[in-house]
Amino acid sequence: MTLLSLPAQSFYPVGMPEPIHERAYLHIGGIDQWVQIMGADRRNPVLLIIHGGPGSTWDPFTDLFSDWEQHFTMVYWDQRGAGKTYHKTGDAIAETMTIDRMRDDGIELAEYLQQHLGGRPIVVVGHSWGSLLGIMMVQKRPDLFAAYVGTGQVVNMVETERAGLRETLRRAQAAGRTDAVQSLQGLGEPPYDDIQKMVKEREWAGIFNTPSDAAFDKSWRNPDWFTKADSDERFKAWLFSNYIMYGQKRQNGPIMAVDLTQMAMEFRIPMIFIQGENDHITPASLVSEYERRITAPRKALVLLPGGGHNAVFAMKDAFLTVLRQQTKQL
Repeated sequence: MTLLSLPAQSFYPVGMPEPIHERAYLHIGGIDQWVQIMGADRRNPVLLIIHGGPGSTWDPFTDLFSDWEQHFTMVYWDQRGAGKTYHKTGDAIAETMTIDRMRDDGIELAEYLQQHLGGRPIVVVGHSWGSLLGIMMVQKRPDLFAAYVGTGQVVNMVETERAGLRETLRRAQAAGRTDAVQSLQGLGEPPYDDIQKMVKEREWAGIFNTPSDAAFDKSWRNPDWFTKADSDERFKAWLFSNYIMYGQKRQNGPIMAVDLTQMAMEFRIPMIFIQGENDHITPASLVSEYERRITAPRKALVLLPGGGHNAVFAMKDAFLTVLRQQTKQL
């Protein structure tokens, strides 16, 4: 990896905190990719955030997690095809947007972090789509990582999509929304033959969202420094990534072939799942069965009562408490 523009390390008296706040493009996998490293003390364990989406970067949320920086060095990475990384490359990298290539991008970044941060333990936190990528990273190179934490964990994409549809339909029926029920029943069963059916399902899922996620969505405002141009560009990258990974016309992209029960069942590091109990996008029942079946030196599933798919945002304090408890031995 080529380091482009991170500042030189400062020196602090022995025993004093060593804050770190770095933002730069790093040359990863043959292209420039955007990375932010933030923490109150660079000697803390590292949290490598693998964002969801695909394309849903955490740029607008870094302020939200500023208190986590007291306990962890936070690493935010705009994946290939996402956010500021997409700003550098545009559509030119479309043919390189494969799951294996993006897995290897994450591994390359972790190799750099091991060197740059003095060998501090690296905990991978994978959210939603990022949980697929994170699982594949830690399985291929367990020597680089101290633990894996999955949230909004995807296991089998087809089964996840079908379970999510069933739960949204159940919520629509419970709410007495016959219009929603008819619309959802008319979609058929995933994988869809038209990607717009997935878009319509996601619209209904948003309407019948878990209350904690819905409250967060209603209250959240992007910080002032995250401009409309930033937001528009992030959305453009999100569309680009989703069309490639899910399929532009039909739901037949590479993400739909993923089934971790056939690909990733044995691990050499602790595997931790912190899941919203009421997640209706990646239901906890599927995660629970996966956690039960995998082998690892240590494994745990913690359900956050009232939490949804975005519990890591909507319930960040409760999430941090569990995260610190589960990683305190690192």
